[in-house]
Amino acid sequence: MNGNEDGLFEIVPDGVGTNSATIRARSSLRGRVGNYTLLAKVSDTPTRGPRSSTSPLHICVQDVNDHNPIFVKPPSNMTIRIAENATIGTKVVDVLALDSDSGANAIVRYRLRELPNGHWRSFAIDAASGVITLAKSLDRETLRVHELRVQAYDLGTPTSLSTDLDLTILVTNVDDYEPEFTQDVFQVVFTENLEPGVERYKLLPTIDKDDNYEVEIQNDPNAAFKSIPCYFIVGGDGLTAGPGGGEELFRLDTFTHELTATRPLDRELKANYTLIVQATNECFKVPPRVDRFDAKDNSLLQVLVGVRDVNDNAPKFAKRIFSGGITTDTDYGTVFMSVKAVDADVGANAQVSYYLISDVRRSLSEGLDSIPARPFSVNKRNGEISLAFDPQKDMKGYFEFEVKANDTDGLADTAKVLVSSG
Repeated sequence: MNGNEDGLFEIVPDGVGTNSATIRARSSLRGRVGNYTLLAKVSDTPTRGPRSSTSPLHICVQDVNDHNPIFVKPPSNMTIRIAENATIGTKVVDVLALDSDSGANAIVRYRLRELPNGHWRSFAIDAASGVITLAKSLDRETLRVHELRVQAYDLGTPTSLSTDLDLTILVTNVDDYEPEFTQDVFQVVFTENLEPGVERYKLLPTIDKDDNYEVEIQNDPNAAFKSIPCYFIVGGDGLTAGPGGGEELFRLDTFTHELTATRPLDRELKANYTLIVQATNECFKVPPRVDRFDAKDNSLLQVLVGVRDVNDNAPKFAKRIFSGGITTDTDYGTVFMSVKAVDADVGANAQVSYYLISDVRRSLSEGLDSIPARPFSVNKRNGEISLAFDPQKDMKGYFEFEVKANDTDGLADTAKVLVSSG
């Protein structure tokens, strides 16, 4: 049987003496929805040699509706603000749910549950897009908080599966206060080279004078509904990367206020970024970008993003060949030259150690027979090379050896050293 490269199916004869067989799955076909074409071969065993025939078998693995839709936005139990003078048709919020099935089983539709509180009558939802709009004028004096339950259901058969999401709609004064940050600067540090989403940082919360105002005028502790302000990146040098703009370096979740990187960061390329974040109650209206941070605007927060170094760079020698010389007057222990390597990392990751790693070779030499096998010493800390023997007056010639620059994790580079004597 050909066409079964993944080993999903097997053919089993129905029994001895029968001319039929059964095609069956070898294991679970969950997640293997699709069409498959197998080539089956049948043969006999006559005395003059087997004869055979082949035929394609077309198999369709159909999806079973076994996944409920899952809401991905907005967050569960979120409070949405809407102004009391909002007109009919105003967009309140859009909801989105995804279904992991396929075909009709993955098509999601939306509806408002008809709860006993009757709040659903003031709103409408587009069954296909999930956009909730205002269906009736609001009266803040009569009802300030509307509790809605949105149902996402699929078009699966024979049974549709569904999930509910609760939303709170808070009717606000027209002259609302904007949410305010309690400090101007917030610092986070991302680690370079990590994949996007591995590190997440929740930004500083805000305070909202409207919440306190509503409690005061009602004198009712149960009347305080803590709405969730929305955060947007509106400026800073970390907003975009590349010539003329391009890929955004950071993403800020509007509702959860979590900051993530959109791609691996490179500290050696840029070690620090600045973002300007604005908090607002207008969650579905992106604020305009700003050129600079204004400390007088308490709806703005300056986020300083540092990039934590990892040891991803080997030391690099300043040149491939270093040369120096000694004379017969050079004293034992004299530092006569040095080698230098630079590591692009920082801190402990950039600490370089130096070693002499080869035999010291001699050429065109005279009077060098009595000197030791290691006539030079390399300072491990700074790469200084010093004389480890007493020169003789009649000596001349050349020395050649290799040195290595090593960092704390063993990343290394090598270079050649040439020393003339005479």
